[in-house]
Amino acid sequence: MDKLEPTAEERRRYYRISPQAEVTCRIEGMEVVHLVGLGANGAGMRLITDKELPSEASFPVILATGAGPTLTLKGRVAWRDTWDFDFCSRHVAGIEFVDLGAEERGHLTGLLPPPEARSEAPLTP
Repeated sequence: MDKLEPTAEERRRYYRISPQAEVTCRIEGMEVVHLVGLGANGAGMRLITDKELPSEASFPVILATGAGPTLTLKGRVAWRDTWDFDFCSRHVAGIEFVDLGAEERGHLTGLLPPPEARSEAPLTP
């Protein structure tokens, strides 16, 4: 199993989504187990899935945001890792959004708590 290690430029801070935000994520062909956090600038996210995401091609990411709009974004893997447990494997990845518009970026950053209330997403299980 290959492992894409993040470079210094790819390593971003991911923050937990505001507790008031109702966000679900779908990627065709797999279960998104947990949306860990969003990048501070809205350009990406960190998530855990039941299958490995493709490392070469971009793919659609659908984010339903409660009372807000459902966003269909194009994502690409910036880095990924696999956590092996006795009973299953989980795949953790940093996703970069491709061709993200200003309105979409603004909506994504609006899902985060204000900067003074943000907590970083953990890096280990």
